[in-house]
Amino acid sequence: MNYEGSIPLTQQNRVENYAIVFSKTGMEDFNLLIDCTFTLRFDEDSTAVMRFGGDAAYSVGALRVTVSPEAAWHYDPEAKTIAFTAPTRQPRRIRMTYVYCNLTSAFVYGDNGCELWEPSYGENFYPYVFGDRSLFDVRYELPAGIVPLGGYPTQECVGKGNTRLFHSRIPETVVSHSCVFALLDTTRYRETVHLLDRDTLRLWFMPAPEVPAARIDELHRLTRDATAFFAACFGPYDDTRNAIGGHPVYLFHTSGYSNRNNLNLISASQEKFAAKPHLLPLAHEIGHRWLGEWTLLIPDGAEAAYFIKESLNEYMTLLFVRATAGEEVFRSLLETEYEKPMQTVRGTVADARLIDMRHNDNNTAVYCKGPVVLDRVASRMGYDRWIGFMRRFYATWRYRPGLAYPSFVGLLARDDPQAARLLDSLVRTF
Repeated sequence: MNYEGSIPLTQQNRVENYAIVFSKTGMEDFNLLIDCTFTLRFDEDSTAVMRFGGDAAYSVGALRVTVSPEAAWHYDPEAKTIAFTAPTRQPRRIRMTYVYCNLTSAFVYGDNGCELWEPSYGENFYPYVFGDRSLFDVRYELPAGIVPLGGYPTQECVGKGNTRLFHSRIPETVVSHSCVFALLDTTRYRETVHLLDRDTLRLWFMPAPEVPAARIDELHRLTRDATAFFAACFGPYDDTRNAIGGHPVYLFHTSGYSNRNNLNLISASQEKFAAKPHLLPLAHEIGHRWLGEWTLLIPDGAEAAYFIKESLNEYMTLLFVRATAGEEVFRSLLETEYEKPMQTVRGTVADARLIDMRHNDNNTAVYCKGPVVLDRVASRMGYDRWIGFMRRFYATWRYRPGLAYPSFVGLLARDDPQAARLLDSLVRTF
């Protein structure tokens, strides 16, 4: 299959050619001065609405907006949107400057020496239209000792005084909500470059807790093997549309918060990484390069949104275990870490249908029940047939707006109507 050629075209994009400056100079922790310029196109509607903002009271300050040619605009902090209304369909070049306070990152990471900037959890720190694709030209102005990590590649430029300048220009259009990065205090972290059979893996650690060398070696092998598995299932990740490839960079912090995948950056708890009996959660994050919020454009709030964005990836991660460790290990893991937690809450208020997973607010349903349900279907179909179906689903829907749960089960019905009926029944009633 030609994976590159199978990427569907999106609808006509409304937003084009971002030029964004993220400045940390003189800013408090978890605050940025942002200068964002872009072109906005209008279709038959005279009003274009973009996602923008986070906490209604604190996220956006000192907002200034200029539009050329002139057009009206309205920022709604409660709705987390900014709307532009124009009397003609002529494209407008818009410039927005403001200070953004990232309360989610502050809550999650606290005094960890890192800030994660991602338009997730309602932190829309720059304006975008969900599902659009655009070119990005991004610059970072950072104090000495701070570097940007992850997202798309950056190059350091000649700085000014104590300010370091970094530049990222993405050569291909990318999903408009994928301008993500971490800001890292290098005085509090150390970088490790791990070599394995001439293969390189970059990791950033805090001084404590200490991570055994054997655990780093284990992670490198897992990264290599999981990448190979997902690539065999879905096609190579490092295509030109992504503008990134190779292994992700790992950032280990002391927050106990869950792991995150942000394109070329995986962040995780250093304490859990050092002590956990296995590293399957990090294989799950590698899988998100193919299956997740950056490729499967189903919006939060849609029925079964997190069954699509999370349960499918968690189950494919289990199939990675089956492919590499064998059927016995796979079955044992499915029973102890998925079936048992699911059965523990059956019939209680914590039990929830997968169709109701519109938000990622029930770990047992999304990460335990979801894979159990999927295995009941896949084991009946045959695992090779299931993986073949998932390959077609991915090729059909990656980067394509309009994805919904009926799209998924409808595509399965073309391959196996009986499997689709079983899955739909379990998702809606179990």
